[in-house]
Amino acid sequence: MSDPALLGHWPLTSDTRDGSGSGYHLSGAGQFGRPGGADSPAGALFTGDGDGLMAPAGLSTTIGDGDFSITARVWTPETLDSVLGDVVSQYDPRTRTGFNLTLLNLTGVTTSHPNQRQVLFGVDAGGQPQITDRGRLGTSDFICALAVFDDALYAGTVEGADGRLGRVFRYVEGDQWEDCGSPDEANAVTALATWRGALYAGTSHYRKRGSALPDSVNTTPGGRVYRYAGGQEWEPCGCIDPDDRFVVNTGRDSMRSEHCDSVGSLTAHNGQLYAIPLYSEGLFRYDGGQSWSVCGSPGVRLMSLASHRGVLRAAANESGGVLSTRGDGEWNKDAPLPAEVSQTYSFAVHGNQLHIGTWPDGKVHRWSADGSWADAGRLGEELEVMALVSYNGSLYGGTLPTGELYRQDARAAGRWTQIAQLDTTPDVKYRRVWSMAVFRGELFAGTLPSGHVHSVLAGNAVSFDRELSPGWRSLAAVRHDGELRLYVDGVLAASRAGAPLDLNAAAPLRVGSGPHATLTGAVADVRVHRGALTTDQVRKIADDPMG
Repeated sequence: MSDPALLGHWPLTSDTRDGSGSGYHLSGAGQFGRPGGADSPAGALFTGDGDGLMAPAGLSTTIGDGDFSITARVWTPETLDSVLGDVVSQYDPRTRTGFNLTLLNLTGVTTSHPNQRQVLFGVDAGGQPQITDRGRLGTSDFICALAVFDDALYAGTVEGADGRLGRVFRYVEGDQWEDCGSPDEANAVTALATWRGALYAGTSHYRKRGSALPDSVNTTPGGRVYRYAGGQEWEPCGCIDPDDRFVVNTGRDSMRSEHCDSVGSLTAHNGQLYAIPLYSEGLFRYDGGQSWSVCGSPGVRLMSLASHRGVLRAAANESGGVLSTRGDGEWNKDAPLPAEVSQTYSFAVHGNQLHIGTWPDGKVHRWSADGSWADAGRLGEELEVMALVSYNGSLYGGTLPTGELYRQDARAAGRWTQIAQLDTTPDVKYRRVWSMAVFRGELFAGTLPSGHVHSVLAGNAVSFDRELSPGWRSLAAVRHDGELRLYVDGVLAASRAGAPLDLNAAAPLRVGSGPHATLTGAVADVRVHRGALTTDQVRKIADDPMG
């Protein structure tokens, strides 16, 4: 096999010029510097704003259905206070055609922080996604939480009316799951997140009547957080509000609790781990051991937390809209939502804009540049939008009451396409698609009341399912005879066979931006090859010293 042809090479240490001799100089307002300090290599700096850097159109038409390779150095900060974003992409959202090399920090996916510092390499050519039933998790009714940790996918369950305990499961393969035990005696594990190299779980006394199902006979309080210790062992990290400081106004909301007996969301933000209860008020920060600090309350119940552009954003119940805080006890209310919206459930950044899912209008709303919420469309005839995730170039949402999965259609404003009904349980009022996570290149989604997890593969994709270490890292994305290969620091991290999709698209190659979000970090030494680099060639590029 002949050596792959170098189509473009952008060192990005001080300018956007192409060093390959092809003349594909990048356009855009590039800023350059040493993100790790004076001793750090230089690169193009991105702060999450703008359109990134773009190659001339001629480079975008050279991939087609043939082999290609992308290599890049990427720098990420030690702590994260927003999404990470796209490293290199060439993707047309209208036709869903092209490729994406993306860093994932997905927060605000209802009750969990499912992906933190993972890497996704995906391609698509507008085909139909593949849906796979990954099975029921034990005797669960509801998959309320999903999170990727240390090359594995974990799920938290809500159990039925027979007094069973909420559990955590780890995905094995096919429809098989390994039981990782019950953190405590409550009936639900409602939140999962990773923080400082460990997996954390929040427990709850979950009221199933909120989903028009019989309540569990197990009323043991939750409200506690646990750290996973392996096997079926969990280490206690305390109750988030042991003094019930924000259990107030219980008469105005039938779902409110007289005690802090739930954890409604866990999110890592700016180096700290935060939690909110589900049936009482307040924001709490983990201090280590079994201690939590109080970070105030906006006066309403909160449903979800998202780390976005330096602040924590909270989705509120009781017509509270969307609020933001820096964790200092002060809260700001973002622009008002339409009067008919009484609950906000989830967040996602797509197209570099913040989106939220709401009830009872069944819509997604998009944060606009003028500081207002814009109507981004209703998902069929649904009433509630829960999990939202930007995955392989498109925005996906899960719904109630029929438990469906939708994809935003970029060809027309406000239009969504139904992908599948994931929960078909008969004779129930509500079915939910509540939780989502990206794992092994697929979008996993958990449902109620079937207690199943399904996966969605759009086009073809692979992922690095460990946390990418901060600082400078080397990434390589290779397609060979349809097979995708993803390398991290010169080592093969993931691969998947597939058809050689035609990726020609009416879109430029972008560096530092794409369909998900403009990067927060830095990029250097980007190379595009026609042809597939071998593992030895990838390793040699990764081992080359940076300028």
